[in-house]
Amino acid sequence: MKFRWVVYLVIALATLSVWGHTVRFEFTWDDRQFIEENTSIRSWAQLPAMLTRREGQSSLPEHFCLYRPVRTVAYALLNAAGGGPLPKPWFYHAANIAGHALAAMLLCGVSTQLLTKIGGNPPNTARIAGMLLGLAYAVHPAVSEVVCWAKSFDDILAVVFCLAALVQLLAWQEGNERRLWFAVAFFVLAEYSKESAVTFPLVALAYFWFLLKLPLVRSVKLSSGFFLAAAVFVVHRHVVLGQTSQTAPISGTYWQSLVDTIPCVFAYVRLALGIPPFTIVYAHLEHGRALTSAPVLLGGLALAGGILGAIVALKSERWRLLGFGLWWALAFFIPVSNVVPMMQFMAERFMYLPLVGVLLTAGVMLLQIQRGRLVVIGACTTLVMWAAVAWDRSWVWSDDLTLFVDTAMNNPRNHVIENNAADAILELPAVTNVIRAKTTPSPKEVQAAISSLAKAHSAFPANGPIANALGVAWVSAGDCDEAIKCFRIAVSALPANAMYARNLGQAMIDGGRLADAERVLRQLRQFHENDVGFLRMFCAVLLTQKGFEEAQPLIFRLKGLDPGNAEYDQWLAEAQSSEKNEAGGRP
Repeated sequence: MKFRWVVYLVIALATLSVWGHTVRFEFTWDDRQFIEENTSIRSWAQLPAMLTRREGQSSLPEHFCLYRPVRTVAYALLNAAGGGPLPKPWFYHAANIAGHALAAMLLCGVSTQLLTKIGGNPPNTARIAGMLLGLAYAVHPAVSEVVCWAKSFDDILAVVFCLAALVQLLAWQEGNERRLWFAVAFFVLAEYSKESAVTFPLVALAYFWFLLKLPLVRSVKLSSGFFLAAAVFVVHRHVVLGQTSQTAPISGTYWQSLVDTIPCVFAYVRLALGIPPFTIVYAHLEHGRALTSAPVLLGGLALAGGILGAIVALKSERWRLLGFGLWWALAFFIPVSNVVPMMQFMAERFMYLPLVGVLLTAGVMLLQIQRGRLVVIGACTTLVMWAAVAWDRSWVWSDDLTLFVDTAMNNPRNHVIENNAADAILELPAVTNVIRAKTTPSPKEVQAAISSLAKAHSAFPANGPIANALGVAWVSAGDCDEAIKCFRIAVSALPANAMYARNLGQAMIDGGRLADAERVLRQLRQFHENDVGFLRMFCAVLLTQKGFEEAQPLIFRLKGLDPGNAEYDQWLAEAQSSEKNEAGGRP
């Protein structure tokens, strides 16, 4: 008993050493929709919505097709415990650290029992192996997304409850049905935390049938409670969401999406080994692969080999625990494999549940090596390396600016991530002091904004929002020529953005380049036929440039879009009078 608590203390300290600094991190990315702006978690009067409605899960239910009520209630508990009207980031990050430490301790406990009860290893050997597996899970770099991202508390809850269910199964004996019902209850909490836990019944069936060697009929009967709970959850989730899949197939068709997901097996293997690079987005993965392409064929062979290996190992007396680890990993990859269409091919957080089985498999294999001291030294060396990589990777999650700029700079171009990076840059105080200033900014503030935005523009030269913001800063500095260059880039990136078009036109007008303004505004008019501000600017330029004939239908267009504005009647009278005078003056 004393040894167990020493082991748990070591795991807790290792977790704190690698991830403890993340309590200083801000909310990032989807934390805004699920925590910061989710008003349902700020009042217990909204508990029915949290438990029964899609709208209770996030502030953007039309975009996020998710139903995770246990996770959402946990957010509400953290918000209430943190105190104050708004969620506190440090409280949520602390919960992630504590939950991850608990998951690692549970893995240590179940691994020790499995290695002793099923693997037949000596108790001391099993304890040391279990401790190393718990530490491996605690410091593994592939879990950085889950531990550092406040929103991913759902992944942690799913693993904790699945492992808690397995603890109950390990304690179950014939005639002790209470343990079985406890296991089912923990499973229900797991699947209602995150739907990726829904395949746990396959794990339970494998435990009864292959590890305990019970007859198939008896194993199915003992597992029936899990399968029934999974079926109820699937139906209930569909009723709440109005659909089963998160989105339409990302490759256009269901079959193609499945095919395109198969090569991800190699990226998951690399992540399981803790080998960089790590990223928050895998949108760069190829779409539309042929079934006969090498990545698909090799990925399919690897998957088939894994499934066959798991089945063969489960039937072997010596390797059945290894097979159980493989079976766990494969079972929990099913919900994130696009068998049910998802919003992406893969993500590092999808490793969090399967990694339990991967590490158990690795532990069983290492125990077959006779040189135990060498294995321990190698394992400890790996743990130190993983801890260093995880600690280094964790810092990218400190805030939106760091997260999105790093991701955009170190991955193939992705417009969503680049725009998220731009949004984070535009929220910098040095930038907002100028581009959203309610009073005239000082020269020092203007130069600070130009400096920050120039660096961002150098990193993202074709990004419209950044180019436009830099143009605004140059206008504040009184340099219309530099502003025009920036606004041209913004308009080229997003020609349908009326604000960018108006900014470009106004900068040309302020710079005395009326002919250029007329030409550019005429080219952009096709995108802004219904924008009153743009049409007013174009009309004013035409009147200044004596384009009276072209201006008149434009004025009538404005009268229709902005009725009741007497100024247009005055413009029309001036245009008609000027046109008549000009015609009378011609020979």
